[in-house]
Amino acid sequence: MAESESVNDLIHDDLISHDIALRRIDGGARRNVERRLDRLGADLKSLTGRIDPFGTARSDARKRRLSRLEKESRELINEAYAEIAAQNRDDLKRVARIETNVAVDTIAKALP
Repeated sequence: MAESESVNDLIHDDLISHDIALRRIDGGARRNVERRLDRLGADLKSLTGRIDPFGTARSDARKRRLSRLEKESRELINEAYAEIAAQNRDDLKRVARIETNVAVDTIAKALP
């Protein structure tokens, strides 16, 4: 440890480096969510194309078609959010375990 660097300076520097690493993880998680939502959008577009693509003039048939579309869309959205929530939960558990060790290691490295 250099003469001018205090324990607080060392801890601060180490935590800044760690913060940068966490921001990279956050960026990766955001990209994963965006990819999943993009797939969801494509799935919904495909779904709307499959449900009676020729349409119909009859209002009762149109109501049934739209009702089915709404139900299937809701199911797709729920699946997407469940997948995202599960991935985020796993990621946060992993980060929590890492953070515990980082805090202890940061202080231990800074102490003389």
